Amino acid sequence: MKDTLVTAIYYFPTTSRMGGRGYTFEFYQAPFRNIINLDCNIVVYSHESEIHKIEAFFNSYNFTDYKIINYDPNSYLHSDKIYSLKKQEGIIDENGLIKGQSYFRNDRNHHICLLKSPFLKDTIESQYFESENYYWIDAGLFHHGIFPEAFGGIERLTKIKEENYWPIHKKNVCTPEMVKKLQLKNETDLVFVGMEQSPNFINWAPFTDKLKEKHIVGGFFGGKKAAVLQLTKDFDQLINAIMVSNVLTLEEEVLSILFAEKYNKYSCISFLSWYHDVPESPNYYGAPFSDQCFYKIFI
Repeated sequence: MKDTLVTAIYYFPTTSRMGGRGYTFEFYQAPFRNIINLDCNIVVYSHESEIHKIEAFFNSYNFTDYKIINYDPNSYLHSDKIYSLKKQEGIIDENGLIKGQSYFRNDRNHHICLLKSPFLKDTIESQYFESENYYWIDAGLFHHGIFPEAFGGIERLTKIKEENYWPIHKKNVCTPEMVKKLQLKNETDLVFVGMEQSPNFINWAPFTDKLKEKHIVGGFFGGKKAAVLQLTKDFDQLINAIMVSNVLTLEEEVLSILFAEKYNKYSCISFLSWYHDVPESPNYYGAPFSDQCFYKIFI
């Protein structure tokens, strides 16, 4: 029985009310090619402008174990609240990003980030695929800013060259064994990935008296079906409380609070640096070789 991976691909520019980095599927296509090689079912949440591109992409590789869901993020339970909080913080008005504001204030799509948990829940409850394990994975996770090309990192918005991918590229970490290796490494029902020494991005005091143990990242998480469903339930309850408290946040802080509160019984795979440590590879930003870089989790 194959595991199921859940992701989302949307196009929303930084200047829009929704916010985002303005990446179409063409931007993700090259690193996304790696995800096919993980030998999992793939569920993609998207919208009209991208769906036909994603479907054509899967068909070009004769990949059939996929489901594309047409979902409007504006139908998210907390959509109106997110817009309201962004207006209160002076990020957007009714027309989009307020003139003169930095693009960086609106380059994260709060809707999609907070929908990662509901998307996982919907995938399981809708039974798009029957699996023992379900994971969220970011569509552009395997880009060469965090994965050196020696281990399969691929520059975004580039033409696909098959020699860069497994099985031709023997050291590429994106193989049918990758997810299983993570399961064995974690040895619990849920896989979390956490960064050390990260500050709180919101005030935790109203939501927990626990100290932050790890900054849980949203690029890859999940595990056994029952455990994932419980996680999504707890996520929903916490984000409800956060929204009632008029706090604008992303999924990583919600996951980090949950981990500190009750999910630290599951082991967390830790790393110190997002960026890779291979000087001769593109996008090297100076991470020392001694660091536990994010990409090493997957080796």
